[in-house]
Amino acid sequence: MSSKYEQFLDSCNIIPECNFNEIIESLPEVDLDKVYFDSLYDLDVEDDIAKVIIDAILSNWRYAYCETADFENKTFEISDIESLEDLEEIKDYFCKNSKWNIENYEDLREELEQEDKINKQNITKERFLDIISSNATLSDLEKIVKEYGYKA
Repeated sequence: MSSKYEQFLDSCNIIPECNFNEIIESLPEVDLDKVYFDSLYDLDVEDDIAKVIIDAILSNWRYAYCETADFENKTFEISDIESLEDLEEIKDYFCKNSKWNIENYEDLREELEQEDKINKQNITKERFLDIISSNATLSDLEKIVKEYGYKA
């Protein structure tokens, strides 16, 4: 016979404790005080519960959050990763502390590598422009502009 509380949980469509424990045990350790469920709608599907818990874990990295989670396959997608370093840290953290994998890891890695390449190019350009503007005379600058076909 179930208690009134168990009946209440069942009427709210909250998953059973054993299912919740499976989710918790499959993920890296989390401080449950950091886990915030917006509503009861987050508590009836393992994927939704896992997503909220993964979000709490990801709060250790700036901006990162979980887009989707698939409890059965132990995969999740993440967004707003600030750097390649953060992506690798997150991947290592989940690989070392659970069997969960980042589903969109390769795409994120390529995107972040491209951003790094562009950022390095921009830094080099800015450094060259600083050197030129600090050392070139007005006449030198006019020659450069004319050489590239621009009108001063």
